[in-house]
Amino acid sequence: HECGFVCEACLQDATSQKAPRDTQYTVMFEDDDPKPENGVTTYKVTELNSGEYINRKITEGNVVFDLRDAVNNTSSDEAPSHLGLRVMNPGSKITIIGDPDEEYYMKIDLPNAFVSGPVTYQCYAADIRLDNFYLAGDYSGLNTLAQGDYTITYSGRCRIGDFSFTAGNSRTDSVTFIGDGNDSCLYLGNIYNDSNDAELSFKKCNVEAESSITTKHIDIEDSIFSFTNDIINAGIRYAYIEAGQVSITGSTITGIEYLNSGRTGAEEGSSLSIDDSDISFNHLAYEGIMLGNFDKISIINGSYIEGDVSGPTSTFDAAVGGEFDTLTIEDSTVKAMARYGAAIGTSRSQDGDNAEINISGSTIEAASRYGAAIGMGAYSNASAMPSNPTEVKINISNNSDITVKSVYSAAIGAGYWFYTLGGNDDGKIP
Repeated sequence: HECGFVCEACLQDATSQKAPRDTQYTVMFEDDDPKPENGVTTYKVTELNSGEYINRKITEGNVVFDLRDAVNNTSSDEAPSHLGLRVMNPGSKITIIGDPDEEYYMKIDLPNAFVSGPVTYQCYAADIRLDNFYLAGDYSGLNTLAQGDYTITYSGRCRIGDFSFTAGNSRTDSVTFIGDGNDSCLYLGNIYNDSNDAELSFKKCNVEAESSITTKHIDIEDSIFSFTNDIINAGIRYAYIEAGQVSITGSTITGIEYLNSGRTGAEEGSSLSIDDSDISFNHLAYEGIMLGNFDKISIINGSYIEGDVSGPTSTFDAAVGGEFDTLTIEDSTVKAMARYGAAIGTSRSQDGDNAEINISGSTIEAASRYGAAIGMGAYSNASAMPSNPTEVKINISNNSDITVKSVYSAAIGAGYWFYTLGGNDDGKIP
């Protein structure tokens, strides 16, 4: 269940409602009850079929599911196969080995609990290893909902599809992805969590992100992220990161639409730290805040940020900054362009909350047509100006190299307000 519970009766009912097939198959193992060898229990799957369930209790030690010699009858035209793993004790290790030439249409569930008769059994997190295990299709995925800390190590070519770790009554504390080897690649579908404070981490990963990541806390360390989804759906390109706490260290991110704590403003207590990392934005749909809307923003230690939100559909938000208390750029390079908002600075939604921009030992190339290059954006009319004007402090020091330009506002400083006459958008400076 999405709530994290697995009911035996419902499982039996779901198993009986298999997708239509010419022949009904039964999931088979070479040995249905293998004996542990050197502390490792290995299940060799001989046949894998759409719409059927494999359920196993993991009581102790290490468990391996080996699919390399399995007859793979799963298909995108039918319901995915399900692998339900009920981890009964903390500290268990689970390895799933796939054939590098196969793609599996499967869902893997590690529930928070399951019910058998009158008894509800608590389940726990585990260390998971994926070897050349590629979950194909839109409905394949991994759900880790049990209590504790998960580590998911992958090697070879792996795909998870949609990943859920916080649905319903999930008790997951953290999930850490670790890449094993420079040639390993993880294809990742949608990640969505707005229900708890579980931490999501990526360490030494090479990730091709096929959709967005929405969570409370994300830590990306020594990793490469490529956002590959170019499809725009209802004006949204699902290739972004939204999180209240973000730490990016020693990493490279390309193709991302935007990175913020929320489109509508900074989440209270939010922070963004970019340390020795490169981020290149690719705006195809949403031309609002590119990087920002955090209380504290830190771009330090040789980081490189580049992006352009100067298109005709741009909003009055800043490209870098938005709503924030402090924005620090130190020993780094930032190249940003905007149309109505500041290239680097505050958005007009920052009403009365003072902000400070500190630039030290950095290279800045910033430009905005209507707003300031560094400072504040423009206002569409007098009524749009804040009732309680924001004070923005701008400190530039330590031999920084600054190249800035604005057509209608100060290059460094405040924006202006303009209004239109007869459809002419040239504007006026009062």
